[in-house]
Amino acid sequence: MRAGVQRLGRHYFSSTGPRSRQLIALEESLHKESPSAIFNRYIAALNTLGDVPLSVHRAVLRKCTPPAQDLRASSNSSILHHRERHLPQCEGRLQTVIRNIRAQGATLTSDYNFVLEQFAATGNYEASMRVLREMSASCKPNSQTYSLCIQALARALTLPSHQGGPGNPRWSPAQSKGYRLQLLKAAKSNLRSIMDHMRVRGVAWTPAILDLVLRIMKEISDRAGFEEMLKVGYGIDVSYPDQVPFDGGEGLFPLSADALNIILDFYAQEGDISKLIQTFEVLTNPLPRSTIHHSQSNSFEGEDDDDFGIPAENTSQWTPPSASPNTTSFRIILRALKKTKRPALARHYLLHAMELSYSSFKKTRHLLLQTKHQFLPRPPPSPSIITAPRVSVTKDMFSAVLFSGRKHFEIWAKNKLKREVRRKKEQYEWFVRWWGLQRRWDPSALPDASSSSSSPVPMNPYKHRPIVGQDIPQYSRGYVSSSLPEKPFSVPLHLSILKRDLKELVEALERVSAVSRFHAKRAKTPVQPAQTEEDTEGATIVAEKAAVAQHGRTKRYSGPGRRIGNLYEFSSLHSRSGRVPLKKRSRTRDFMKKLGIRGRKERSHAKKRRGIGRLYAVGKT
Repeated sequence: MRAGVQRLGRHYFSSTGPRSRQLIALEESLHKESPSAIFNRYIAALNTLGDVPLSVHRAVLRKCTPPAQDLRASSNSSILHHRERHLPQCEGRLQTVIRNIRAQGATLTSDYNFVLEQFAATGNYEASMRVLREMSASCKPNSQTYSLCIQALARALTLPSHQGGPGNPRWSPAQSKGYRLQLLKAAKSNLRSIMDHMRVRGVAWTPAILDLVLRIMKEISDRAGFEEMLKVGYGIDVSYPDQVPFDGGEGLFPLSADALNIILDFYAQEGDISKLIQTFEVLTNPLPRSTIHHSQSNSFEGEDDDDFGIPAENTSQWTPPSASPNTTSFRIILRALKKTKRPALARHYLLHAMELSYSSFKKTRHLLLQTKHQFLPRPPPSPSIITAPRVSVTKDMFSAVLFSGRKHFEIWAKNKLKREVRRKKEQYEWFVRWWGLQRRWDPSALPDASSSSSSPVPMNPYKHRPIVGQDIPQYSRGYVSSSLPEKPFSVPLHLSILKRDLKELVEALERVSAVSRFHAKRAKTPVQPAQTEEDTEGATIVAEKAAVAQHGRTKRYSGPGRRIGNLYEFSSLHSRSGRVPLKKRSRTRDFMKKLGIRGRKERSHAKKRRGIGRLYAVGKT
């Protein structure tokens, strides 16, 4: 592109001087100045020259706006502080340049795709739909075009509602809810329109498009459409997860870890824990192929010999969809179990995550170490041939068991948290030592581990993972690989993740220990309760009892049991019939026990016991 502009500049320099100088200045500004300055020079060149080559238009189109990453960050900050969701100046610039390109009769799909990429970064789905309609009239959209339009919808759904800022009051809950409902309705209608457009034009689906469609259906809570897309794209029937698809699994896409997390997040959002657990177990631990073929053959033993069901050759070639879980998968499951208050299941999956994390460390350590019985020294293997660990235990996983409200679960989780802290320290120290050994063999080819480990790592990669602006893999419908390529192992990145997780786990352990010490101290020194009227009355009884014991009984009277005179006024206890009510009689009996005085019945029983004792003594003599 730059060489073409330079050749055009030399061509115009041979014909006219001012024209060439202005084009050269515009060409130099494409690599030095800001997007606003480039666009201003472009407008000035149009006003002065009137006719600009097509290559200049296309170069300005890609330089008159900030990169997609910067636009994404700008859209996030603008939502937090302003009412505007999109950047209207960028949209106006792109419209101007595209209009000039169309005026020359040359419109390419790549130019429109670049415009759609900018709109996808800001979540401007309305402008994306307008561009798609314009493309349908002038050129042929491709898979990347529809993928970028769907990315704009997904980006708009992931952005938060408008927040308050300087001079901008916060939206009320009713306004935010109304805007969200309106956005979901628009996303649903636009998604249906894009899918119908793809079906009419015969555009092939890609894994990227399928993942984005599943994301949008998860946000709009379209369960029927979500499960239908799982059948069409991955061959997963949630009602019968181990059953072979009717077409034998031809043309299905491989199940990735991102797709697995989308499926788990959908059922966690719906609150369907049984489907969540079933989907996780089936997709992470599929049945062997021989078992599936045997079960399918047995299901038709009692049928006739007619052609019915799935052919045996298609069944034998089908591989059930499966994917290895990662940290995000366990975080989604444990968060859903915490929300539904199921600490027993949460304990099981926490143990599963801990075992996977430690087993991956042992496997990586075994691959990095030299083999046994090797006497000649040689450098250890390069970490680029080793895949990165998929599961790492974080503090969020322990919260589902630590704060369950059950004492035995909390004690168990605290002990496991201590063990995980010890394991993280062991892993971090081992990788630091190994990294020093690796640098000793080839110090020039390796970066510094301390500087690399200090680089920031996103706290929640699933929540903050960008879904737009990435390279879209152009897979065809016949792509049937069983697994996607794994990420290579990077020691500096792994050290930074270990350092972050270890810091969070230590802070969580200190907090849990402080809470346990507080509860233990409170149990040892109980707080004295405030004195009530009953406590005051009881103290008065004790004092009067001591006074009576010192001065003796002064008066006797008959009533509901003999009492010490002038201690209580029993006239209020008597009813009109002369008897004491049942509740008040029991209260009087309690007072008698506190004073240590026996009533009439108790004295008669005591006399009988004394008489029986005398008779027993006389008979014994």
